[in-house]
Amino acid sequence: MPWDSANSVLLVDDDPSVRNLLARHFEKAGFEAFHAEDGIDALGKLRDKLPKVIVTDLQMPRMTGWEFIRVVRRRFPTIPIVALSGSIPIDFPAEVKPDRWFEKRIEHFPDLVQAVNDLARETPNDVCLPQVVSTLVR
Repeated sequence: MPWDSANSVLLVDDDPSVRNLLARHFEKAGFEAFHAEDGIDALGKLRDKLPKVIVTDLQMPRMTGWEFIRVVRRRFPTIPIVALSGSIPIDFPAEVKPDRWFEKRIEHFPDLVQAVNDLARETPNDVCLPQVVSTLVR
């Protein structure tokens, strides 16, 4: 069972320099930042620790941000997600719509940190995990 970490953010991006730069911004703002290199790596991290907010790139190898968001929305519907991308689509499909989105540009990082701070304050401390009902099968 994963434990949730107060004031933490999961940074999902295939570019380590972007992850490190984002981590510095979030750590300066008082967040604990942990990293994942793509959606598959991020799902593994979520087994151990649940963040208050997830920041994910949309274009990544192995599992895109779109696919990752779809899985997180089903498994952890109360964790807010912020999408980052060099090119943001006008319409997001409902099942993968992030809570916020930003262009991946350094001048947007202060606004990104503020948005994550706002989302973290609005998020309940206990992440609601989907109910699993087990029934006997004969």
